[in-house]
Amino acid sequence: MTNVININNGDLVLSLKTDPVEMISLKKGNTEFLYQKEGSWDKVSPILFPICGKLKDDSFIYESKIYKMPKHGFVQGHTADKWTIEKLEDNKVSFLLSSDKELFKMYPFEFELRVEFELKSSNELSIRNTVINRSETKDLFYSFGHHPAFKTNKDGVVKYNKVEKFTNVFPNGFVDLNSKTYTTNEIKLNDVKWSPDINPAVIKMNSTKVEYRDSSREIDFMVSDFETMLLWSKDGGTKWLCFEPWNGLPDFANDDIIELSDKKGMVKVLKNESHSSNLLISLKTHK
Repeated sequence: MTNVININNGDLVLSLKTDPVEMISLKKGNTEFLYQKEGSWDKVSPILFPICGKLKDDSFIYESKIYKMPKHGFVQGHTADKWTIEKLEDNKVSFLLSSDKELFKMYPFEFELRVEFELKSSNELSIRNTVINRSETKDLFYSFGHHPAFKTNKDGVVKYNKVEKFTNVFPNGFVDLNSKTYTTNEIKLNDVKWSPDINPAVIKMNSTKVEYRDSSREIDFMVSDFETMLLWSKDGGTKWLCFEPWNGLPDFANDDIIELSDKKGMVKVLKNESHSSNLLISLKTHK
């Protein structure tokens, strides 16, 4: 496979790594929208699968057996040579990841994960993920999350189209139900005391649209297919920020290692069936 491929529609250009699959550049004209590793984070837009966040002791239980799974799943660390390109056209590309013996040791399910990127108009990127359960005998449980880092400015504001209940603190990366919560539909980047453990998060989202605005750009995320939304940055949030729609959650702070089928936020896929979700991102620059 080619290490980097580009798709474009004359207005937008998207560049993707293929080992593993990850968006690394998204341009409208001469304007780059994605973070380019100017800060201390060494990723740009990793795919989170088949879990989002951390597990207690990096472990889960399934059918009475304990399995080890790294934070955010195995895509980043264990699938560099496992993706195939199913279809490549000027403005769209489809990638496929399939279960194999190595992945089965961490995640005991027969699955296929398809991720499709399409530049749909002069300002829209669609990302569709589909998980297929190839088993004829048992159901599959998974989480999927996006983790794209976009360039931001100190005057940036994130707006939700409904008032949401936020929590900021994830001690040691786990959900703490005792953390202070607040309700709002607007987050001003300059007002947040950003750190790896402090990221405004909506655990159960009502909004279908999340908007980012600053003096130079606008980004809209259509998130109706996702239950959770996190904002995260290692470098203060005012230069770059991850917008993370998830179907899934980290383990809870007061839980022990948990049975995967009981884990909060997991998506259940019946045998021989599939489940899809779509993220639509719209871009605009201010001249």
